Amino acid sequence: MPIPVPKADRLLDLLSLKGKVVVVTGASGARGMGIEAARGCAEMGADLAITYSSRREGGEKNAKELSEEYGVKVKPYKCNVGSWESVDTLVKDVLKEFGKIDAFIANAGRTADSGILDGSVEDWNEVINTDLTGTFHCAKAVGAHFKERGTGSFVITSSMSGHIANFPQEQTSYNVAKAGTIHLARSLANEWRDFARVNSISPGYIDTGLSDFVEKDVQDLWNSMIPMGRNGDAKELKGAYVYLVSDASTYMTGNDLLIDGGYTVRTTGILPRSSLMDDIMDGSNHGKSKVDRLTGLSCLQPVCPLPGRRHNQITTELITNDIQLMSHAGPAIPGVIGAFSTKMPDQNQSSAAASEPPLGRRNSPTCQSAEFVEVDALTPGTTCFRSSAPFDAHNPTVFASKSIS
Repeated sequence: MPIPVPKADRLLDLLSLKGKVVVVTGASGARGMGIEAARGCAEMGADLAITYSSRREGGEKNAKELSEEYGVKVKPYKCNVGSWESVDTLVKDVLKEFGKIDAFIANAGRTADSGILDGSVEDWNEVINTDLTGTFHCAKAVGAHFKERGTGSFVITSSMSGHIANFPQEQTSYNVAKAGTIHLARSLANEWRDFARVNSISPGYIDTGLSDFVEKDVQDLWNSMIPMGRNGDAKELKGAYVYLVSDASTYMTGNDLLIDGGYTVRTTGILPRSSLMDDIMDGSNHGKSKVDRLTGLSCLQPVCPLPGRRHNQITTELITNDIQLMSHAGPAIPGVIGAFSTKMPDQNQSSAAASEPPLGRRNSPTCQSAEFVEVDALTPGTTCFRSSAPFDAHNPTVFASKSIS
């Protein structure tokens, strides 16, 4: 039976959670996404069951404060989501105490601090078991109740790292687990289509304290790659959680909300070094990326430094004697990848010399010079391009140009 259209018409009524019971796992922190998701639901009138794994004092403190501030019923429960028995017991205890569960936010998780070669098998298993299998445990435990009632909303806290292979930290297990949770949400949305909705939220870099162990220069790199120029605050996510558990989103299922300050906009279409050269030299489709031909120029701005160079330095690569490329990890101007200037071949040169393909590439006239200037050095009057066509030294108008005023 299809999930019905809600009876309410007013947006405030659709967003209201009065009379509903919401479970939030991993909500014992002082400034995490779990506590803010719980806070948002409490603000909208929901009664809550929040969980902790080891921080009992944090869970009890958060439950007490939410109850007192918003006048709702909140109870803390100890739960290790990596254990099926623990999650199954949680759901049974919540049903015994509250009588029902309307929504379940599977938020509990852990980070990774190593790649697969440096880390142990145990390190891998801990991340996968908590972030992916733990989410499965939550879904299986509450899904039967949702099916019995014919209604429910299951929301997964995933990560932008489920969309990209994040850089420069080595966290393969985390990336894999979060990608798995995104696809788990999509798969369950189909499996549960007759009685419940399933969605995920993929936060970017959020200031929760979980990444405090990462070196400052790496965190500075993250910020340089976020168009909004800062980490997010966990409270900036609570509206998304409320929306997904409320009747305001009853026609939404199988979707992922990417909330990352624009980070992943700059990390798509990264090309390997050889393909980057091919595209720049002859505009071929070999190694073509989302930013279009020429290009890989996303690799030459703050998105990604050229391999073998420190990311906090200006990188200068001499591709050939004819073309010089520069990149910088500093702030970018929206919509602008770089500035360029070209010097055409001397028209007095022989046609053979003027049309000799650089590095043996086919049908590409040699450009005497083509300089791409780092994006934070642009000045008024500079003409910039956005890489929309193959590189053609004899026809510079193929670039989509834009003047900076």
